[in-house]
Amino acid sequence: MKVSDTFNVLHSHGKHHHGHHHHDHHGHGHHHDHDHGDEYQNEFDIYPIELIERLSLEDFSSKILDIREEWEWEQIYIEGSYCLPMKTLTKDIDKLDPEQPWYVLCTQGIRSSFAAMYLVSQGFKEVYNIQTGIYGVYEAMKGDQPEWLKVKPGWDLNLNK
Repeated sequence: MKVSDTFNVLHSHGKHHHGHHHHDHHGHGHHHDHDHGDEYQNEFDIYPIELIERLSLEDFSSKILDIREEWEWEQIYIEGSYCLPMKTLTKDIDKLDPEQPWYVLCTQGIRSSFAAMYLVSQGFKEVYNIQTGIYGVYEAMKGDQPEWLKVKPGWDLNLNK
């Protein structure tokens, strides 16, 4: 990770004070403004509650990258998500637009964190890892079934854990 990336990760969580743009970090000559978020690559974690709030506000079509196997995807998936299994991600990465946001999803958030890091390493600008995965999204719905969450009839989270 480059120093600048580390710097931006440290400063991307709202802890900095705007207005102190004159300080010089470790004397390397040029200072950073804090309003250039898209110049650096970040991997952000997003939790189901926040994702669900965004799903109700935004059009998520083609922004959710589901890296589970197709048979897993068929059991439960988010409408409009793009299924690209992890094992074919490196081969099929050119199918994805690196300039747009991607929310990476798997079953419980473990595979997706690796996939998200991979996308970031390949220069993708805005990558989110959906913590706790599709199971977390399903549980966060507390029994409500929104239009965008497609669940195969008879599928039960408790039987699949």
